[in-house]
Amino acid sequence: MAVVKRYNPNKFYFSDRLTEKLESICESNLTVVEAPTGFGKTTSVRNFLNNVDEPVLWMTIENDDREYFFEEICNHIHNIDSVIAGKLRAVGCPEDLEMSNKIAGILSELDLPEKYIVVFDNFQYISNTIIGKTIIKLLDVFEDSVRFVVLTQTVKSTSMIDLIFNNRINYIGKSDLEFNHEEIKMYFRECGIKLDDNEVDYLFKYTEGWISAIYLQMLHYLSNNEFEPDAGIDKLVCKAIWDKISIEEQDFLILISIYDSFSLKQALFIGGDELTADEIKKLLKSNSFIRYDSRDRKYFTHSILRYYLKSEFDKLDIIVKKRVYEKAAKWYEENENYYQALEYYYKIRKYDDIYYMSISLEDIVPHLTKDNKNMFLQIVSGVSLETKEQNLRRSIIFSFALFIYNEKDFFNKECEIITEMIDNSKYLRQREKDILHGEVMFINSFGKYNDLNKMYDMYVKAYEYMQSPSSIYSDKISIIFKNPSVLGCFHSKSGEAVKELENFEKTMIYYYKLTAGNSKGLEAVMRAEILFNQGNFQDAELLCQKALYMAETRGQVSVYICTMFLMVRISGFQGDYDNIKYNFQSIRKKIENTGENDKSSMADLCEGYMYMLIGKPSSIPNWLKDEKSIEVRCPILPLVMANIIYARYLISNNEYSKFLGISGQMLGSTKVYNNILFEIYLYIFIAHANYKLGNKVKAIKFLNEAVDIAKNDKFIIPFVENYSLIEDIYEADAKHQDRIDFMNDVIACYRKYDRKFKSVQNSYREDMDYGLTNRELQIARLAADRLSNKEIADQLYIAVGTVKSNLKTIFSKLQIKSRSELKNFFD
Repeated sequence: MAVVKRYNPNKFYFSDRLTEKLESICESNLTVVEAPTGFGKTTSVRNFLNNVDEPVLWMTIENDDREYFFEEICNHIHNIDSVIAGKLRAVGCPEDLEMSNKIAGILSELDLPEKYIVVFDNFQYISNTIIGKTIIKLLDVFEDSVRFVVLTQTVKSTSMIDLIFNNRINYIGKSDLEFNHEEIKMYFRECGIKLDDNEVDYLFKYTEGWISAIYLQMLHYLSNNEFEPDAGIDKLVCKAIWDKISIEEQDFLILISIYDSFSLKQALFIGGDELTADEIKKLLKSNSFIRYDSRDRKYFTHSILRYYLKSEFDKLDIIVKKRVYEKAAKWYEENENYYQALEYYYKIRKYDDIYYMSISLEDIVPHLTKDNKNMFLQIVSGVSLETKEQNLRRSIIFSFALFIYNEKDFFNKECEIITEMIDNSKYLRQREKDILHGEVMFINSFGKYNDLNKMYDMYVKAYEYMQSPSSIYSDKISIIFKNPSVLGCFHSKSGEAVKELENFEKTMIYYYKLTAGNSKGLEAVMRAEILFNQGNFQDAELLCQKALYMAETRGQVSVYICTMFLMVRISGFQGDYDNIKYNFQSIRKKIENTGENDKSSMADLCEGYMYMLIGKPSSIPNWLKDEKSIEVRCPILPLVMANIIYARYLISNNEYSKFLGISGQMLGSTKVYNNILFEIYLYIFIAHANYKLGNKVKAIKFLNEAVDIAKNDKFIIPFVENYSLIEDIYEADAKHQDRIDFMNDVIACYRKYDRKFKSVQNSYREDMDYGLTNRELQIARLAADRLSNKEIADQLYIAVGTVKSNLKTIFSKLQIKSRSELKNFFD
C-alpha cells in the first residue's frame, strides 16, 4: 500500500450510483431512506440537500415522544401561519384515522410562500400506522409544494411498506448506501490513500460495504499502518477514536452521553471541570461522529458513538453516575427548566434539592400523570422535614400532587404537617404566617371536594388569612378539573340538587376571591344543567347565554367548554344539527385561539359523549375506546365522565360481559367524590347489559336504582337520552307510584323529542365525509347502495377505471376491505 503524504480521512465521498438516487429526492413527493445505523443516511441526504435551491426543514427526532415531535412541527408551521398551528395543536398528535383526517384538512388551508423539502430524521422513533398514513395523506394535500424525506432504520408503517413494494414512492435502501469494490477504492483515493485490489477485497469482505466500519478501519490504518483484523464495531470505535483522545476528553464524552442532543453552552457547563472551552470546541469540531446542526444550534452524537458511550457510562461507579445526573439537574435548574431538573434530581434521590428550586405549581401540573405517580409520591415522602419547613411554599405545591393522585390520607396528613410547621416557625413574621396558612387551607380544601359546606368554610378561612388571591394556585387549573359537567362534579346527594346549587353559588364567591375570578360563570352552568336534566330546555338555554358571556369576557376556557357542551345537548333535543356542529367547532377554535391545548381532552369528552348519543361509536376519539388509555389520561374527576362514554361504547359493540366485569370499578370511581349523576348513567347501562344477557330481574333492579337516585331531583334526561336501552326493561309497579310518575315524564319527553333527535342522527350521517373528497363521497355512497362500477361511472359521467381507483383510495382511508363494509358508514 502507498499512502499519499496529504490525506483527509474526514472527506465525504458519494458514489455516482448514490448521487443519482439522491437527485431523485427533488423529483419525488416522498422519499424513504431505510438502512441500519452507521450507513450514512443523514450524512448523504444532508450533504445533497445543502446544494438544492428549495428551503429545507430538517427535523431530527431524538426519542419516541410523539407529542413533542408534533409540537415541533407546530412550532415550524407557526412561523408561516400561527392560526393553522393553533388548529393543529388543538387536534393534537394523530392517534386515529379521524385525527389524521382533521390534520390533513387543516393543512390543506396552509398557504405556503414557497416550495419546501421536509426531512424527518430518525423516523423509526415515532413511526406507527397512523403517523405513516398521515404523511401519505399530506402528499395529496401539498402535491408538489412539499417534498417529504423520511430517514429511518426500519420502515414500520404498513402504508409506507405497501407504497415501497408497489414502487409508488422513491426508495433508497441499504444496498444503495453500501460501497462496492470500486467505490471503496475511490473513497480511499479521495481521502489520499491508494489501495491495491487485495486490500479492497479484504475491506469489502470484512465490512460488506458498511461505511462506518470502512471509515473506522481507515482511521485505524492511518495510526497503525495496518487494518484491524476480526474487530467488532465497538473495538474499532475504541481503537480508532477512544484510545486517541485524552482521559479528560473521554470523561467529557461520557458526561455528555446522557443527552440526546446538547448546545455548546450546555457542553461547556457539563464539561467545564474536565476541559477548557477551547478544548471542548476543538473536540466537538474534530470528531466526525458528533454533528452540529446550525438550524437547531445543537450537537448530535452519532448512534454508533452514543451506543459505545452508553456502555462506558454503564461501567461507571454509581457515585460517578450520580455526579453526572446531578450536574444535569443543575444545568436544567439554572436554565429554569425545572421539571427536567426535577427528573434528574429524582434519579439520584436528591429530593431536598427539588424543594429548593423555584418550581411552581404550573411547572408540575402538566406532568401529574399516572406514569409519574410513584415519582411524585416518593418525592413528597422522601424530603426531610427540615427542608419542608424551610421551603413551605414548595411543600404546599407538592402536596397538591397528592390530591390529584387521590391519596386522601397522605394529602390530609401532609397538610397537617405543613400547618404545624407554619405555626411553630420562629423565622416567619405574622403576616407571612397568615398568607401561608391561607395557602395551605385553600389547597387542603380540595381534599373535601364535593362536600360544599366544608369547602365553603375552608375558603372563608383561607381568605380571612390571606385577604388576597393565592399566589400558589395556577390560573390554568379549574375547580372542575377538565370534567365538562359542573353538575356531574358537584351533585352528591339525591334530592339535594337545588340546595347543592345554593351552596355552590356561595362557595364560588370565595373561590373567585382566592383565584382572582378563575372559572367565573360555573354556577350559572350548574343551574342550567339542573334545568336541562329536568327537561326545561328553554330556561337552560337562557342561562347558557349568561354563562357564555361570563366565560368570554373573563377568558375562562373551561367554563366556555362546559357551556357549549350543554348547548350542544340542548340542540340535540331541538333537532338542530347545524348548531351542534357549529358549537363543537367553536370549542375547538377556542382551544386553538387561546393555546390552552390541555383542554383538548375536555373537547374529546364532549364529542365522545354526543357521538355515542347519536349512535356513532366509531367517531369517538380512540383513547375513549380503551380503558387503559382512559386511566392514563384521566385524573379521577374526568375519569367518571370518560367511563360512561366507554361503558356506552362497550354496549354499542354488544360487549355486555366485559362491561359488567368492570362496572364495579366504574361505580367505585363515582364513589370517590360521590358523583351520583354519573351513577345514574352507569346503573342504566348495567340494567341494559343484564337484560341483554337474559337476566331481567337484575335489569329491573338496577333500573330502579337509577330511577330512585334521579326521581327526587326530577332528572329525567339520562333516561330520555338512553330510552332505547331501557324501554324493554321498564315495568310499572303499582307499589311505587313515584317511580311510575317519574317514568311517565321520561316517556312523555322521549316521545316529544324522539323525531328531532333522529333528524340529528340523519343529518350527521349525511354530513360525515370521513376524510373523503366530494368525488370519493359520491362514489362511496353509490357503492354502498350496491351499484356496480359501470353503473356508478354512468351516473357520474366518469370512466370505470376512475371508479376503481377511487374505491381503492376509499377503502384505504376508511380502513376497510370490501364494498359490504361501506354500509357501516353510509347506511
